[in-house]
Amino acid sequence: GMGMISIFILIIGTTIGINLSLWAFLIAAFILFRKNIFLWWASFRDLQNFWMETGKTGRIVILLITAILAFQYLEALAPPLQFDAFPHALSIPKAYIELGRIAYLPDIIFWGMPQNIEMLNTLVMYLGGSEAAPVLGWWIGVLALIGITDFTKNIFEKEAAWVTAASLMAGSGLTTS
Repeated sequence: GMGMISIFILIIGTTIGINLSLWAFLIAAFILFRKNIFLWWASFRDLQNFWMETGKTGRIVILLITAILAFQYLEALAPPLQFDAFPHALSIPKAYIELGRIAYLPDIIFWGMPQNIEMLNTLVMYLGGSEAAPVLGWWIGVLALIGITDFTKNIFEKEAAWVTAASLMAGSGLTTS
């Protein structure tokens, strides 16, 4: 879904521009995909069942993961005080918004790289300011964690799912990005 949204933002941003058309796109996408969106949200009810069926060790892992995610959310909400590891992920969307459209940016050497996250950041930064981009990254990480946990649970078992989630959260890569 995020890849498709990125492509639509690219098309809208290069043709019509970055303006109220993005709101129209979001409303149209919601109307068009509302059944799938509601089915997807309904699948979150399985998380409650997963909690109830998990043993003591699994619950401890869930609580530790939740604590890590809560601290990372607070960090995502904070204003940026240090240099970002991927400056183009925020500078390119900012330039697009200032231009009012998606266009070639000769002054940014990273322009032209795969711009999936830049398109998504352009959307959320247009709608919610530059602080929205790190929060989007946080949500992408949470959804990836839920997805890989559910995938592992369906193939193996609950315990393997929590080992997978704990392994991802134990490293600094996912938690710091």
